[in-house]
Amino acid sequence: MEKGNRKLGSIIVIIAVLLIAIIAMALPKFRTVEYENTSNIDNYPQGAIVKSGSAKGYKSDICVDVIIKGDEILDIVVTKHGDTNSYFNKSSKLIDNIVETQSIKVDTISGATKSSEGILKAVENALAQ
Repeated sequence: MEKGNRKLGSIIVIIAVLLIAIIAMALPKFRTVEYENTSNIDNYPQGAIVKSGSAKGYKSDICVDVIIKGDEILDIVVTKHGDTNSYFNKSSKLIDNIVETQSIKVDTISGATKSSEGILKAVENALAQ
């Protein structure tokens, strides 16, 4: 009887390890990864300046650098976030909308509302400096 219990125990351990491996492979698209980036002012026209801002996203603060020249928003670089990548990546379309319209009065991205709101507020905070 003891051999049968050992075999059953071994099978259970093998199944548990396989299940953990399968789950670990499926998680990257839902994983939260602390993301950091920097903006290089040398890549922008002379006279451009960087204003930094941050605001609460879905899981963490979202930090942005807003590159402006005069009253024109040239670019927005997310320098740090810890939101779930699958949601945050959806909300990054918002940056193009802000630069294109030259306004933070744009719609949030459906399915990534909290990350979108965090980006908008971070940009607003940067521009308020």
